[in-house]
Amino acid sequence: MTSQDGAEELIVLFDPQGSKIDLEMRFDQFNALLAQKATLGSHAASTVKAGYAQVGAGLAVRAVVLFLFKVNESGYVDPAFNLPLDYMAQNAGSGPDLGNGEIRMASRSQCPVPWHGINVWEPQGEGNAHPAMLIQKVVWRNRLGLKPVPMKAVASEVAQEALKAAAAQRVEAGVRLDRAANGSIGRARLQAIDKTLTATFGDAGRVNVGQHANQHREQVAEQFRSEMERQQQGYLEQIKGCREEIQKLKAALRHEKERNRRLQQLLRGDV
Repeated sequence: MTSQDGAEELIVLFDPQGSKIDLEMRFDQFNALLAQKATLGSHAASTVKAGYAQVGAGLAVRAVVLFLFKVNESGYVDPAFNLPLDYMAQNAGSGPDLGNGEIRMASRSQCPVPWHGINVWEPQGEGNAHPAMLIQKVVWRNRLGLKPVPMKAVASEVAQEALKAAAAQRVEAGVRLDRAANGSIGRARLQAIDKTLTATFGDAGRVNVGQHANQHREQVAEQFRSEMERQQQGYLEQIKGCREEIQKLKAALRHEKERNRRLQQLLRGDV
C-alpha cells in the first residue's frame, strides 16, 4: 500500500526475541488480518512482535514502529487492535541511521502516543543486528515488489489538486458576485465584494495559480534534492565501509598465506 506522500507501507513479524524476521507482508494483507478475513496460524496463541515501516525512494526505510499484537488460538488477530501506526510513524522520535540519515522510530522508550506505550516494544541489538536494520535488509531484497512513488510525482499530484481547489474557489466566488449583481445590494456593496475578491484571488479576480504552483514546485524540489543528497551520502559511506572491509580481508589473506608458507617450510624442514 502506498501512503499519501508516496511511501510504501509494510509489516514484518519478528521471532519472540526480536532478533530475526519470520514473515513479511504488505499493509493491505495486515488489514485483512485485522478485519478477520484471514488467519495467522503460524503465530496462533501468542503475542507477536511486529514492525510497521514506511519506505521511500531508493527503497530507503524512513520510519519504523515496533508494536505488539495478540493472536488467539484459532489464528485470528485481536479485533480490539487500534494502534494508529501511520500517525505514530510520522510523529516518532529519531532512530538509527540505516545509511540514509536517521530514521523516525517509535518504541517503548519513545512512544509518541503515551497510552499506547504498553503496545510497543524496545529493540535490542546494534548495527546489523538492530531490528530496524533487519527491516531495511528485507526491504532491499524487495520480495514484496515495493514501488515507492518518487517525491516529484507526488508533488505533481498535489499541485494538480491545488489547482483544482483554486479553480473551484474562483467559480464559487464568481457565482456569488453574479448573485450580488442581480440582487438589490447596491453598487457600493458590489465594489466591496470585487475588492475582496481581487485581494484574495489576485488581479482582475484571477487566482495567481502559476505563482503558487512555482513556489510549491520549488519547495518540493528542495526537499527532493535534500533526500537525494542524504541517500548519496549514505551510499558513499556504505562504499567506504565495503572498501575498508575488503582491505581488512586482503590483509588477513596475506597474513594467512604467510602463515601457510611458514608451516610448509617447517614440514619440509627448511627452517
